[in-house]
Amino acid sequence: MVVAFTLAFMAITIAVITDGRVTELEEKAAYRAYRMLMNGILVLLVIFLSVGDRIVWSVGLVGIGWRVWLVLYALPAWITALKSRTGYQ
Repeated sequence: MVVAFTLAFMAITIAVITDGRVTELEEKAAYRAYRMLMNGILVLLVIFLSVGDRIVWSVGLVGIGWRVWLVLYALPAWITALKSRTGYQ
């Protein structure tokens, strides 16, 4: 539970700090990352088909779902923050 609150706090903090500073370049980088991260859905499908009977999906799916949504929602802000921190242009 601590990890969940930490993740949510970090995402909200980064989104507030970088509010209005996300450029089109970061949005395009986030889109490319979305395209790659969507493969995680296929990985989850393989896990479900392989060992789905041993996982309590009614509990795990909610946790996985909101964490993935939060990370993807804040991804442009994360990219902006990392870019400004490292000085990468």
